Amino acid sequence: MTVTGMSTVVIVPGLRDHVTDHWQTVLAGRLTEAGRVVRTVPPPAAGERLRLDAQVAGPAATLAPLDGPVLLVAHSAGVITTVH
Repeated sequence: MTVTGMSTVVIVPGLRDHVTDHWQTVLAGRLTEAGRVVRTVPPPAAGERLRLDAQVAGPAATLAPLDGPVLLVAHSAGVITTVH
């Protein structure tokens, strides 16, 4: 798989969100350094963390304004969110 300079990488985290030493956070930093456009899906509010509609709203809002190819990188519960 090749990610072109035209692609936007969107990282959909699991329930732990973005932890400093987690691979998804490291990947986002490396891709940004390589000149890629990286967007990370913001976590839902603490009280809504386990609600499916709240989880799905984050990626939907992140993807809505994007044009062109997008590569989704999902981890753990982020995979289930992405499928929905």
